Amino acid sequence: MRRTTDLTPTQIRVLYVFCSGDLTLPEAAALLGMAQKTVKIHLAAIYRKLRVRSRAGMVAEAFQRGLVHVPQTQKKPPRPEGRGGTDA
Repeated sequence: MRRTTDLTPTQIRVLYVFCSGDLTLPEAAALLGMAQKTVKIHLAAIYRKLRVRSRAGMVAEAFQRGLVHVPQTQKKPPRPEGRGGTDA
């Protein structure tokens, strides 16, 4: 099994951004302060190191290896108004 240290700090940042939400490449690049092409280069290196072929595979492998975690303190989603509540 590969260690987390096989990924560079920048690759770990890129990985975390893609594991944190459903972002497009332009959105992720803007969030990271990088050009889209630079993000693609980092993604290719991450795919190679994790031995995956897609973003979905990358995210799944990252969670499986414990490189990223689901936050433990997630709040329940707000209940839609007018559904089952006693509020007026």
